[in-house]
Amino acid sequence: MKADFEGVVETRPQHFAWTDPPALLARQASLHAQAQSLARFDPAYSGMLAWAGFDYASPLGLGPDGVKWAGVADGFRIPKPGAAIYKSQVDPSVRPVIVPAFFWEIGETPTGPAMIASNCEQLEIFIGGAHLSTAQPAFGSLLYGGLHHPPFLVSLPVGPRAVPPELLIVGYVGGQQVAEVRMSADPADDTLAMAADDATISADGVDATRVVFRAVDAHGNQRRYPAGEVALTLSGPATLIGDNPFAFGAYGGLGAVWLRSAAGHPGIITLGASQPELGLAEVRVRSLPVERGVQLA
Repeated sequence: MKADFEGVVETRPQHFAWTDPPALLARQASLHAQAQSLARFDPAYSGMLAWAGFDYASPLGLGPDGVKWAGVADGFRIPKPGAAIYKSQVDPSVRPVIVPAFFWEIGETPTGPAMIASNCEQLEIFIGGAHLSTAQPAFGSLLYGGLHHPPFLVSLPVGPRAVPPELLIVGYVGGQQVAEVRMSADPADDTLAMAADDATISADGVDATRVVFRAVDAHGNQRRYPAGEVALTLSGPATLIGDNPFAFGAYGGLGAVWLRSAAGHPGIITLGASQPELGLAEVRVRSLPVERGVQLA
């Protein structure tokens, strides 16, 4: 038997947006991990589908936009902390994974055991260069022990600090270091980052690529950002699809647009982004000529 599930039925309303409290976003990760663990404990289940994968418009949606915010990824297909456990369910020989289901920000240090989704065998936790703890996967947990790669539950120190020290998580498999994540709470080095899904598209007037822009800390981790707009500037043979300017702060510190090629006009497409506090970012995409005789299916 297979089943689908929400994993969020205990929260009313079912709302997990980037602007929601970090503890609520972390709770979404916990709920999905628990549901998947329960399914794997029961041999009658052949699998379980995570509902909902993405935020989506619905007659039952909330607010003026009518959006249901229950997805583990947002409407731009950007994974939220709720997707952490899914990222980690892969063999570490294929891809070692460390995904904290929390933000390391001033005033937002987790007050309870913090979930770190990982497929490593052991994690070493450091704060400000000092070793805090050695962590193991929660195989013995009734909530998470059914997962092939259960999360790590780590107690982090709490207390009033203007700028908490840097957090370092180092992952080991077979006694060898395979991955690490560094997180900075100091906003002084925050920047605006931008990346395109594809380096090239076809100049057929149909092909397009997504471009994501986000606030990041000094190590490239998602930083929730509460204010301002992102202004976009486009040059080259393409059409910009999306909001410009983008309500960056209202969405929570990230967003996305699409670049669609211009038919019969190959060349370099440049998209720039600016945010007053975070600075500038730029991405380039090459639009390639369409070979003669090649037709869309």
